[in-house]
Amino acid sequence: MDRFADLVPHWPMAITAIGDGAVMLPLAVVLLVAVFDADRTGAALWAMLIVAVLGLVAMVKIAFYAGVGGTGNASGHAALAALVLGGLGRFAPIFLARKSAVAAVRVVCLLLVLGIGVSRIALGYHRPSEVLTGLGLATLGLIILYRRPLAAQARRSPAILILALLILPLTYGNVSSADVRLVELAQDLALRLGWTPPPPVALSAPVPAK
Repeated sequence: MDRFADLVPHWPMAITAIGDGAVMLPLAVVLLVAVFDADRTGAALWAMLIVAVLGLVAMVKIAFYAGVGGTGNASGHAALAALVLGGLGRFAPIFLARKSAVAAVRVVCLLLVLGIGVSRIALGYHRPSEVLTGLGLATLGLIILYRRPLAAQARRSPAILILALLILPLTYGNVSSADVRLVELAQDLALRLGWTPPPPVALSAPVPAK
């Protein structure tokens, strides 16, 4: 019981690590490869939506780090997790014939996305509005993805999905340096445009309370 109690305070970090780009992007790649042979157009659309939404999130982050007034630091963890796990839920019927199994996968994916979003707030990295911004951008992409029907007769073995998901324990715990690069880019942009750049952002520090 004591050991379990010791783990409880660390649950936000354990959950938020799943949404890191160094974990989600490799998962996205292997899932896209797994889906591509069964539904090439769907896989291509999914990939384009991931790139587009991450581009929008990066633009919002750069504006935030450059000190542009009125912008928040959109949660890349929440956006990426929603796109990748939401896409997994969309293409689950390709690998799973039983509707109950598809529903179970979608519920697990939804709970993971919500957990990652809550963990970003619990750890103090984002305000609720910033997590909602990331989720909102991802939701726009998922609406487009879910409105497109799956390719007819697109079926693959569940074993392929299981093999694809094995990337998670191999990458879990890795940390992306994307935010560091975006901070450097934003600071350089602010200087080039003659703005007074804000103080360096402590990426590991909680956001200040309003």
